[in-house]
Amino acid sequence: MSHLEPRDGVRLDVVDLAVTYGDRAAVGQVTFTVDPGEVVAVIGPNGAGKSSLLNAISGHITHHGSVMLDGRHCHHRRDRANLAIIPQRSDIDPNFPITVNELVASGRRRFLRVGRRPSGADRAVVDNALGVVGLADLSARPIRTLSGGQLQRAFLARALAQEADIFLLDEALSGVDQPTVEELVGLFGELGRSGASVLVATHDLSLVRRRFDRCLPINRTLLADGPPNAILDEHLLDRLFSAAELEPSVS
Repeated sequence: MSHLEPRDGVRLDVVDLAVTYGDRAAVGQVTFTVDPGEVVAVIGPNGAGKSSLLNAISGHITHHGSVMLDGRHCHHRRDRANLAIIPQRSDIDPNFPITVNELVASGRRRFLRVGRRPSGADRAVVDNALGVVGLADLSARPIRTLSGGQLQRAFLARALAQEADIFLLDEALSGVDQPTVEELVGLFGELGRSGASVLVATHDLSLVRRRFDRCLPINRTLLADGPPNAILDEHLLDRLFSAAELEPSVS
């Protein structure tokens, strides 16, 4: 398996971030900071705003408030090139005619001028990313042949090839078997130790209690911030799983 290069990382500051769809607030006035090397769980039921939050941070949807990297305001998606979002499996077309290698190589686009072909150095970055996630032997396979866990690792490899400093994973652990979940969480830890920051949206409270040192409970707004076993008491869980899971909503 290839190695993760150490990095300085960047600090992520989210300040008063809000997302609305028409007259409905999906996320309201969320503020938090993630330092380089942190691996953080974003938890909440379906409809709580987890996906909207991550998509807003990455610049994929319109939002209010500020997203800053190392104190620099990001006004456009191009300002956020070192943030990478790994989508939900339901948002991925597994039949898209692309190989694992081609998917991972698409992470190099930020470094290529129009019309320029990838260099040997670009291909080496892609090969290393595939090795880090354990997919080097599957690089020529179409993505439609991958299992759920392999597909998530392929998207992680694309983010590595992108040379992202911040990884945003939207329910990346849903629908994969338990051994694969443990492998992926272990990889998140390796990313953190390399200096990257990782935010993982999930509703698996048992996993969060066992494997994460910090969590952000979201129910349209941020309810707390801290170690799972310290903040996830009965009162907070009542607030976390109150209205959001009962109302049709964008998660």
